[in-house]
Formats: sequence, structure tokens, C-alpha cells
Amino acid sequence: MNNHVEEKHPNSIVKRILKVIKLLVVVLFVIAGAFFLFANLVNAPNKGRIDKANQENCEKIIKGLSSYKQTTGQYPVSLDKLIPEYLSKIPLETMYDEDTGRPFAYNIEDDGRIFSLKYTEAPFGSLPSDSYFEYRSDKGSWTQNYW
Repeated sequence: MNNHVEEKHPNSIVKRILKVIKLLVVVLFVIAGAFFLFANLVNAPNKGRIDKANQENCEKIIKGLSSYKQTTGQYPVSLDKLIPEYLSKIPLETMYDEDTGRPFAYNIEDDGRIFSLKYTEAPFGSLPSDSYFEYRSDKGSWTQNYW
């Protein structure tokens, strides 16, 4: 009877250790990806609310701009001209919550006969926005444009 005890080769031990390390790295990437996805999904409802608020605020500005043009024959050079007769104040573009904002992008063309109004799409969680929405008076509709 042969009592031969099989010795483990040092290379096989190293290979097993490397396999365990690779497995741990994969597990860590999966956990990190799941955490990132969860963090973004938790903030997803804010995106819809912010985009809706921005579009509603733009609609108020568009109504004021239409009234201004009916009275003067052209759109104003700046949104400030709408105060106080057409709007009590110019709404700001909501960025991340109700307390942060910046002016909507407003431009006129063709000697005040055409205007465009833009706002940036709300971010999806921690992911930055990759597009903006634009309303053009000559088309009478919104388009989504990518940076």
C-alpha cells in the first residue's frame, strides 16, 4: 500500500488565491454598481417633479410673451419687460430643489418676431443632465436637444 501524500504545488495555491481575489473584485463591483443604481433610483421622483415645474413655469412665461407681443407687435428684448403688467415675477429654472434656480435661457430673433425659451433637463440622481428642452415660437412646440 502506498501512503503517498499528495503535496500541493505552490503554483496551485497562488492560482487559488488569485481566483479568490478576482471573485472579491467582481463582488465589490457588483455591490458598488447596485449602490449607485439604488442612489439614483431614490432621487428619480425629483427628476419628474423638477422637469414638470420647469415646463409649467415656461408656459407662464410663454403666455406673458404672447400677451406682450399682442400689445406691442414684437417680443421683448428681455423677460424683465414682462414685469409687472404680464407677470408679477419671472420664474427661475428649478435645478435640484425648489430653493435653487437660475434664469431660463431666452433669446429673440428676426427683430423680435421669434423667440426661444430653454431649460436644462433635470438630473437623474447623481447623473448630470445630457439634454435641454427648447420652445420656439415659430414652431409653437417643445423639442428635446442633446448636448
